[in-house]
Amino acid sequence: QRAQFAKAVPFALEDQLVSSVEEMHFAFAEKLTGERVPVCAVARTTMQAWIARLAEAGVRADAMFAETQLLPVSDEAGTVAIAQPARALWRSAVSQGGTCEVDALAEWLAVIRADEPALRALDVYDFRRGAPALPVADRGLRYHPSPSDLLSFLAAQTTAEPAINLLQGEFAPLHRQAPT
Repeated sequence: QRAQFAKAVPFALEDQLVSSVEEMHFAFAEKLTGERVPVCAVARTTMQAWIARLAEAGVRADAMFAETQLLPVSDEAGTVAIAQPARALWRSAVSQGGTCEVDALAEWLAVIRADEPALRALDVYDFRRGAPALPVADRGLRYHPSPSDLLSFLAAQTTAEPAINLLQGEFAPLHRQAPT
């Protein structure tokens, strides 16, 4: 059942993707329960680059999680984190999140609002040092300039392991099957 699901997921999400399904890697929760299953989609080339960077540092990862899974979210409030001068992360629901260029954030906020009508507020944490506040007009934007650093912020949010390990399928580490 899991193998069939893995084959069907890319085509079920095809109309929601900017890239072709052949260019993407899809990961989902270990246990398939309920009618809705959260799925992470990442460009294959991005996954390959991340794994190569870890290998260069001598790291063999057993798990890899999307930063967006670590952003706080509730029924009424989502989170936007501006991680670098040009990149923003957002999470508007337990299984809704993504990344975008900061210049495109206003457009993404409109999309997020359309998909999550009950979302009353978005907490924006800006990790850029000395950068001006975002020129984004949004009715429920709560701006928090210059908290600590992104890694510390994400670590503080972690109360449990995120639901979706990106290292699945073709990216599952081979050393998991090695004898111990």
